[in-house]
Amino acid sequence: MKKLALVLIAGLVLLAQNISAQDQQNRSLYFDIGMGTGAVSYGEELDDVMKILDGLGADRTTIYADIAAGIAATQKMYVIFSAAAFADGLHYQNESIIMTSILASGGIRYYPFVTGLQIGAEMGMGTIKIEVTGEEEIESDPEIGGKFTAAYDFDSTKTGAALQIGVSLLYSIFEEDTISGGALFAKFAYK
Repeated sequence: MKKLALVLIAGLVLLAQNISAQDQQNRSLYFDIGMGTGAVSYGEELDDVMKILDGLGADRTTIYADIAAGIAATQKMYVIFSAAAFADGLHYQNESIIMTSILASGGIRYYPFVTGLQIGAEMGMGTIKIEVTGEEEIESDPEIGGKFTAAYDFDSTKTGAALQIGVSLLYSIFEEDTISGGALFAKFAYK
């Protein structure tokens, strides 16, 4: 897994260095930060437990957050590094379970039409942390994961501040289970 991460990082650095001299005057930095809500699946066993708790009347709250920074490789594509997380909490009577899945990744954000639609693909390492009232916290070893996004950027220019609204799909593979989540988000972006 470490070799894959090193190869990914080296590839992204080489891509960023291949920016032509003509593009250098127009290229810009990229930054975004956002939040939203969504749904997470943890594999059959844990999903069954969640359904039982839902059936008992447990309150469930799922929050999605992410942050990204990068540099323009072309006028339509940014090379980015990001962190995304789902915090999924269940509260029933005096007991709580909070599952936090985190993905640190690198990839691209691409604007097919220079402005408007933005699509992205990323690959990285994910981990999950489970906290239960009165119990010791459990955290997984980092494993491979990925993220796909599609958003609409409401800025009509190539650079500047923008509001983005979109969807993210995340996945991480832990041993035999795949944790996946889908989110609807709003972001502040500067490009």
